[in-house]
Amino acid sequence: MTHLVRAAVAVGLCISATGCGVAGSWKRIAIDPPGVPFPLEYVTFDTKNHYTATWKQDGRERTSTGTYKSNMFTLDVAQTGQTPQTYRLRRRLDGKLQLIYDLGDRKVVATLERNGGKPRSNN
Repeated sequence: MTHLVRAAVAVGLCISATGCGVAGSWKRIAIDPPGVPFPLEYVTFDTKNHYTATWKQDGRERTSTGTYKSNMFTLDVAQTGQTPQTYRLRRRLDGKLQLIYDLGDRKVVATLERNGGKPRSNN
């Protein structure tokens, strides 16, 4: 199967599958390069294009809220009153979501998995 056919099949499966979009609860499971600050440890994207995110910084839990807009290729996240941050999206066949952005001359990749609606835990 050619790469083009595989890509078309993956897009078709993604469009037809439930749970393909970003709406729902997610938890960050990896960040590359390790140690790069990334303010989405736990995030919930609702179906009305609002989000709530939490993360730890300097030993304290932080929260942000705002709006988001997504399509097959990008996710724009705008904290209330701020300019949107655009992430490139990579949806993996295992259901995980990768958010990719450039930080100076480095590419940062955050991998998230669905949190299954479970209450978030910082343990």
